Amino acid sequence: MNLHNEVIAESLTNLKKEGFDVRESDLDMVAIADEAKKRVAQSLANFDKSNQIKLDFLTDTYTQWLLQENIYERICASDLRYGSYDLSDEQNQWLETFIEIWDIIAEVD
Repeated sequence: MNLHNEVIAESLTNLKKEGFDVRESDLDMVAIADEAKKRVAQSLANFDKSNQIKLDFLTDTYTQWLLQENIYERICASDLRYGSYDLSDEQNQWLETFIEIWDIIAEVD
């Protein structure tokens, strides 16, 4: 399991303990509720790594997602989300989540 999935799994486990209805399918970033998104971002922010390493990790995650989604233009997530691109609802949701997490990490330090 990669670092990204470990953070999500840990956050979802904590939400389960607090009584939230969380299923295995919720590992998909699109399905994570707002509270879980905040917790994932906060967990990433708490890692014992420099801010640049965290942003590098997020950049790698974004690059992998672009390839997975067959988006071959290397473009800023905000430009892709808010530009005039033909994206699915799921792609837009993933990008919104990614941008929120990026902004939280970028503000730390």
